[in-house]
Amino acid sequence: LKLEGAFVVGSDGVHSATRDWLSLPAAVKTGSNVFRGNLLVDSEENVLYPLLSQGIVPLHGMFKGVYFMCFNFNSKVPGKLAWVISTTQARHDGMSAISAIEGKIDDEDKRNTVMELLSQSDPSHLAPYPETSVLQTEVVESCGWGGKGRVTLIGDAAHAMRPTDGQGGNMALEDAVVLCRALREKTTIEEALRWFETTRLPRIVKIHADQADRYARRMRREQVGPWSDEFKKWVHDGI
Repeated sequence: LKLEGAFVVGSDGVHSATRDWLSLPAAVKTGSNVFRGNLLVDSEENVLYPLLSQGIVPLHGMFKGVYFMCFNFNSKVPGKLAWVISTTQARHDGMSAISAIEGKIDDEDKRNTVMELLSQSDPSHLAPYPETSVLQTEVVESCGWGGKGRVTLIGDAAHAMRPTDGQGGNMALEDAVVLCRALREKTTIEEALRWFETTRLPRIVKIHADQADRYARRMRREQVGPWSDEFKKWVHDGI
């Protein structure tokens, strides 16, 4: 197979072959196991129906070292609830979302709601995702973006971060927007790619560090509040 093009954009994820070809440090396992699932609540008689009217995140919390969050998926998909579990428990045969959180929630109402969410999910959603791997913030900051010539990276290939607040996906979308802007405005491809990388790096480092810090504090069972108004505005103002 032979492919020809003007330049290469490595958007091949956390275990990026493009990143490896550029001789950049690889992502490392974090010791975290993550479960993700979703379900459709299409009847008012469903015991989970009240969650649909309780905001974007109707239920979340740290329960004895296990983080759980349920959220309303998207207003364009009425009735869709999604959930995520994150734990540092050692992976073992037969590990599931249920076994990861079972016995961890003292509050009876929350415990019943979480178990109901899991029981109504497709059984395939209860299996753990591959163990989380990320690039350390220090690596992202010290190595820079890492592109050269007519090769660059976007998304997890460039800056895989903790899946704390969904910022990994957001940053990948921002990458694509800024890269298109660079290619439209700069004279040469090389100039566009380097401008894209140097423009993106400070914002990525700041958000990368924030996500790592918030995750670490949650795993220490510390109370992690919302972003400050100033930081939230900076994130939301975007690019």
